[in-house]
Amino acid sequence: MAFIRRYKVKKWIYRLIFPGILLFVFAQRSMLNSESKEIVDFKSAPSDATDRTSPIASTTTSLWSSTGNTDRHVEMPNSGNYQFLKDQTSISGVERPQVVQEICRKLNIFNNLNDLQLRGKFLMNRSLYYCDIPKCGSAFMEQFLSGTFQCDGLCDEMSITSNELRSRTIRVMGNAYSFMFVREPYARLFSAYENKLFLPNEHWKIIGTDVINTIRPHASRVSKMLGHDVTFLELVKYVLNLYERRVRLNDHLSPMYMHCDTCEFRFNFIGKLETMSSDLVDLVEDWKTKGIVPTSKNMSAAEEIEAKMLYKRSFGPYRHMFTTLKRYGEMLSRYNFFQRAWSSYQIRGLILKKYNMPFAEYEVAKVSYAQFGAEIKKALDASMGHKDELKAQREEALVQAYSSVPMDLMLKLKEFMKPDCLLFGYDDMPKLLFNRANVKTSVSYNYFKGL
Repeated sequence: MAFIRRYKVKKWIYRLIFPGILLFVFAQRSMLNSESKEIVDFKSAPSDATDRTSPIASTTTSLWSSTGNTDRHVEMPNSGNYQFLKDQTSISGVERPQVVQEICRKLNIFNNLNDLQLRGKFLMNRSLYYCDIPKCGSAFMEQFLSGTFQCDGLCDEMSITSNELRSRTIRVMGNAYSFMFVREPYARLFSAYENKLFLPNEHWKIIGTDVINTIRPHASRVSKMLGHDVTFLELVKYVLNLYERRVRLNDHLSPMYMHCDTCEFRFNFIGKLETMSSDLVDLVEDWKTKGIVPTSKNMSAAEEIEAKMLYKRSFGPYRHMFTTLKRYGEMLSRYNFFQRAWSSYQIRGLILKKYNMPFAEYEVAKVSYAQFGAEIKKALDASMGHKDELKAQREEALVQAYSSVPMDLMLKLKEFMKPDCLLFGYDDMPKLLFNRANVKTSVSYNYFKGL
């Protein structure tokens, strides 16, 4: 009898507990679904087009990259409410670091510093620290800093790659005036493609071969070996593939905020490539205020340096082309080399698209470095003064490249871009690239000839 009573009591208890567990699970599941829906609805993205495997679709979003086996995380809030973000169009480079730090706190962005890496240059006996991010005007800044402080190339350089040097890094950076420049993320990725993969250069071997071997299932032996014919769509697929597998990306492709640990270290100045001319004026004025450079020092040479640098670099593409041609000219089409170098100038908005590459396919075998350079210079000079047309070309080429990317991949790419966009005040879904129904593109002109 005692056994029967105990059995009935247990049975009665189970009847009370089991429904309670079911109610609790149901409530939790409903809450998760509700929170996930809020995130999916962010920026009015269509729910049926949202990538269900993307980190942003989870309740607590984790955007990550990786170095070795260590993940770097960006924890996003559940609500998807980003009303606290400020419009950074009117924010100066001096004010932006404070805004970035505020966003880091709000979004709980943090980096695992077991693999601490800082790239950059220390100048003026380490009183200045410049964090150089690839494709954000770093080549120009090296020339600007060299001309400003009269030092040959980089005045000083220190690379931090070990956590053992963490305390030393914090101390050195704490005593230095630190600054950096960022760029619109979608334009930066496209620039990396044009500069490193479309234009003939040594990065075919460094990046291109890995893209081909990772993304293209039935690639030819030559493509796998040289990496010469990567399309922009393949680069986007490659970036997303490595991002989702937590594999470290090349420095030209990895997010900007990871280069300088902007959430870990408070910078004194964060400028933008889009406003570099005016930002440089503000930067130098801040240096004068803080006694880094004399107030009497004439810094008007910035514009002169910019003009000289632009002209000097305008001859870079065909130099890269001829160097690469010497290596692979017997394996690939010489005419395509010439065409891609010429198209590179048009994509960058340096040569008007009405000026076609001046040599026919049967002629290029006899065209020398000097001859091609002379034609480049002639077209550059003829295009000078057409700023609006050249700017429109850059935009057309950008849109043409991104138009090759299906919208489902664009939405995945948006999540990859989101941390940089949120931190530095850029639109993570620019209408120019996402609202394709209203975008007028130059269909009749192909900016990627020779590919």
